[in-house]
Amino acid sequence: GAAIETMKIYRREPVIERLYRQGERLRAGVRQAIEASGVGSGFDVIGRPCGLIYATKDQHGERSQGFRTLFIQELLKRGILAPNFFVNYSHSDADIDATVEAVHGSLEVYRRALDEGFEAYLVGRPVQPVLRKFN
Repeated sequence: GAAIETMKIYRREPVIERLYRQGERLRAGVRQAIEASGVGSGFDVIGRPCGLIYATKDQHGERSQGFRTLFIQELLKRGILAPNFFVNYSHSDADIDATVEAVHGSLEVYRRALDEGFEAYLVGRPVQPVLRKFN
């Protein structure tokens, strides 16, 4: 019953269009925050607009779980829980704007950590990858 009702809503309302529009707004805002904070190649967002994944890199351009953990920590301090950026139909323009603002503040700390090391700012241990090359 829930699946049928969901399909009806998708036919009746512009769900997919809204997901892509909000995702594009989010991508543009995050990219502006990246530029403004000066993290350059240390941080990026990739993927489809409705399912953006952020890439966290260290001072040498290598993927970094420590920097990922720091970014998640800083987002949480600003009221955003986002292991990645997946928009949904209920996300308003204000929600996207609040997320971009939180990203901007988080990237300011990230920028300092690129110079000083994430350890200077991280509370606790870095997260570990869920999927490892060899289990």
